[in-house]
Amino acid sequence: DNLLIQSSAGENIVLDSADDIILDADGADVVFKDAGTAIGRFKNTGGNFVIKSEGSDDNIIFKGNDGGSEITALTLDMSEGGNATFTGQVNVPERIHIGGATSGTKALSFESTTNAQNYDIDYYNNAGTDTIQGKIRYLEGAGSIELHPNWGAGAALALDWSNNATFAGAVTVSSDLTM
Repeated sequence: DNLLIQSSAGENIVLDSADDIILDADGADVVFKDAGTAIGRFKNTGGNFVIKSEGSDDNIIFKGNDGGSEITALTLDMSEGGNATFTGQVNVPERIHIGGATSGTKALSFESTTNAQNYDIDYYNNAGTDTIQGKIRYLEGAGSIELHPNWGAGAALALDWSNNATFAGAVTVSSDLTM
């Protein structure tokens, strides 16, 4: 059986409570419709809280108020496989991981090290093992950038604030060299 609360055109239905409003659906879905067509849903799937856009390629958009102006903070573009577009910057305190997380996949990781003076871009050839293959490191305290093509072997190239370059191995020039 269903309970139907219906209003006439031009009338709103208002739920107003001095305490909380609780939606408890034992069927695991709270469905939002417009003119009878489902446009979105909140769902419990295996204990996970799912927010779903129902229409084909319909986006999920997060809006807010920034100093009196409406802004779009985040758009999840369903026509592009869920690509996320943030209107402002994205702040990540430690690490951004791009790529695979399983053994045999390649990945890049951008992170601030525990030193908080170093900032790294790590390359993983086998992401599932969490073994770094190569690294570009910015050392804030030293004011230099290091290139580590083989992380375990030390820096192959270091560039400092004075534009000095230090090579750990031989330098091969295949064309003219001007000094």
